[in-house]
Amino acid sequence: MNVIIANWLELTMAERVMVLIEVSEEQHRKRGLKYEDYS
Repeated sequence: MNVIIANWLELTMAERVMVLIEVSEEQHRKRGLKYEDYS
């Protein structure tokens, strides 16, 4: 994760969008797991 942040300025806009999508998908997955644990 730190590598992504360190190289952020070197990424193109398209690459930044891909990274943001990956991060948001991972956060959704973690939230989904939390909800499953509660049920």
